[in-house]
Amino acid sequence: MKYTILILLLLSACSLPDKGSITQTPISTIPQQTTSTSTHSWKDSANAIIIQYDEFGGNMATEEGTHLPLWTLYGDGLVVWSEDGPPTIGFDREVWIGHLKEEDIQKLISRIEKSGFFSLEPEYKAPAFLIQQGDDASPVLAPNPQGGLDQPTGFIAINLLGREHRVMVYPANWAEAPKAYKIVRTAIQSLRPPDATPFTPCEFTLGATPVSVNVASAPPAWPFGDIELKQHVVITPSQAQSIHTFIKEHGNLIEFQGSIYRIRMMATPPR
Repeated sequence: MKYTILILLLLSACSLPDKGSITQTPISTIPQQTTSTSTHSWKDSANAIIIQYDEFGGNMATEEGTHLPLWTLYGDGLVVWSEDGPPTIGFDREVWIGHLKEEDIQKLISRIEKSGFFSLEPEYKAPAFLIQQGDDASPVLAPNPQGGLDQPTGFIAINLLGREHRVMVYPANWAEAPKAYKIVRTAIQSLRPPDATPFTPCEFTLGATPVSVNVASAPPAWPFGDIELKQHVVITPSQAQSIHTFIKEHGNLIEFQGSIYRIRMMATPPR
């Protein structure tokens, strides 16, 4: 019988910058007010997403770690983003956090507005063409030659008070995408707060799913006797580090009680 064992843990963020760089206020204690000037207004709340860029689909899929949007700005100025460095434990990419001052947010929004982003259509796709594949010459739809198959889609969302706009572009790096999209995408991806700090999670989720695979040799047995593959097992940072090292050295397939499992460790995001 197919079933999935999930080892779940309520997660909490553990690595936000010191008070000298970012002061974290519990969401429940933040008043529902707004930050505004004569030009731009947004919800001044820790759980309000003001600007976000992400790529999804195509070759972005991963079985390792938590996936975060590539760049997110929250209403209280917190920025969370990920890079192509060594993955942070429990994530699929290297995760960073930092903080933007209100004046910096205003400048970014002004640049987005001047680019013409708010006049863009909700969706753009590269022209498609028919290719022939297989002995039966059956037609297969594919994106233009620049991107090839399995390209991710780019997604930008701007959420201001009384003014919201979302744009999707496929593929994300399409050379012929609207100029405003490319300007905003570049501006967001290149913006790094001055207090940029690597994020360090402290609690994790471990999942184990039985799989049927043909392998040249049997995978290693589950070596952590103090971490049973059962529900509601708390995983400490030191245990997570050990599992992270094990996966790097042996992969994510293990043998447990005569069955083969694929394990996946995930960490809580900063927010």
